[in-house]
Order: sequence, then C-alpha cells, then structure tokens
Amino acid sequence: MSHLDSFMYKLKHRFPLLYRFLEMLGAGFTVLKYRKKIIQVTRENRVVGKIQGLRAEIRMIGVNDSFKFLQMIAGIPKEHLKFFSPHGMDEHSIRRVLSRMDILTYGLFVEDQMKAYALLKLFPTGKAYIGRLVLPELTGWGIGKFLSRYLYWQAYLLKFQPCSTIHDDNIASLHSHQSVRPFCVVGRLPGNFNLIEFKISEEDKSSPELLIGEEMLR
Repeated sequence: MSHLDSFMYKLKHRFPLLYRFLEMLGAGFTVLKYRKKIIQVTRENRVVGKIQGLRAEIRMIGVNDSFKFLQMIAGIPKEHLKFFSPHGMDEHSIRRVLSRMDILTYGLFVEDQMKAYALLKLFPTGKAYIGRLVLPELTGWGIGKFLSRYLYWQAYLLKFQPCSTIHDDNIASLHSHQSVRPFCVVGRLPGNFNLIEFKISEEDKSSPELLIGEEMLR
C-alpha cells in the first residue's frame, strides 16, 4: 500500500474538510491527466442483456438519472448501506457525484428501473476504487459478480488499477469478490478496513455478458 493511500484515508476520517479540498484538487488533476481515456469509456460502457428473462442493461449514468437513483435507494434499509459510503445518499450529494468526471457512475436497469449501482472513483495515481450496490431483493442472483467483471472491463479500458476498501465484517462482499477472482490485500486501514487490489487480465479486454437467469438462483 502506498503511503499516499494510507494518508488520504486517515485524512478523510480525521479532517474531512481538508480532505474534501485536497480531493477536489486531485479530481481536477485526474481529469486533466486522463481526459482522453475517460472520454473513451463514456463511449464504450453500455451492455444489454437479460435478467430473469427481462430486458436489462448497464450504462453510465449522469445527473439526468438522479431521480431513478433516488427511487432505487428510497426502499433500501439503512443496514444494507452500512458498508457502502463512498459518498452521501441525499439528493444534493447524488447529483454532485453524478456530475463529476473523476467518478464514473453506472446504473443497472431492469425494464427501465434501476436495480443496482456501481462506480469507479479515479485517482491521479492511476488507481480506481470500486463501489457496488445491489437492491437487497436481488442479492444472491450473481449481480455483484457481474458488476465486478464489468468494472474490471472499464478499468482495463482506462488502464487503471482497480482497488477497493472492504470492512472485516463485510463477509458477503469479500466472498462475492473472491468468487470472481483472487485479490491481494495490500494494506490495513483504520476502522478494520482492508485495502485490496484486483488483478486485471486479458479476459477483461471485452465486456462481460449480461445474462442472469433462474439457474443463478440454484
């Protein structure tokens, strides 16, 4: 783990205002440095398929999708969001995140209703932090695994190193990631969080297939 990763994580929790200022400076530098690659993935991110026989698609989302995002999270119990805190979940925070170029945000839609959310938060160091959120009623369907493969693909196009921070108690997330491929714990963070890195391979060169059927439930 780089000293910068550890420093920024501690700063986020101890001095949030200073972190926010430095984060925005870093965001501006990230966009300047990787602008061409970011624009590339805004053109190559849509995958269409089926979930339980229903039409489904995943694509990048923006401010115009904020209402659908708010609709999705409105029915999510607070305990389901316990380990998911890359940003606030109020309307202002969501609209702000969806408007940023250094945070790539994606929505998984089933029959035009948003059922899952994913993100890649880009840093000037060439690292992309993964975030995934799936509606509780869809857990166990293999959607988390699909989102991981999808984010690896997007990271491959960007030539970024995908990473994540996962709490020791978030066993479901750890198992979900492990079921896709091995990952490396590169450091420990305050609050019993692990900093992990995912290996990118040639199989990530192409988009994953979005086809989740009844067999996924067995």
